[in-house]
Amino acid sequence: NNQEATHYTKSFSRTGKPFSSSYRVFDVKHQVISHLDSSWYTKKPSTSKKSYIYNDAGLLTETKTYTGERISAITYYRYRYYKKD
Repeated sequence: NNQEATHYTKSFSRTGKPFSSSYRVFDVKHQVISHLDSSWYTKKPSTSKKSYIYNDAGLLTETKTYTGERISAITYYRYRYYKKD
């Protein structure tokens, strides 16, 4: 119904202590548009965040990786050939 969807998972140790989580947001075409991973199983908790951009054909054109709130990497994708069904 033309709405974004989300998917959240959280993993626990055998003792019940949380040690990781994953949160994904999907657009209306069911493509991942953002992804957030968190982990607590080390002495210093970490977070990894990515955002995804697609073209009109549904092909991935750009990803941005964040460290904290700062962009740490931008990756651009170009396609020479692809088959459209």
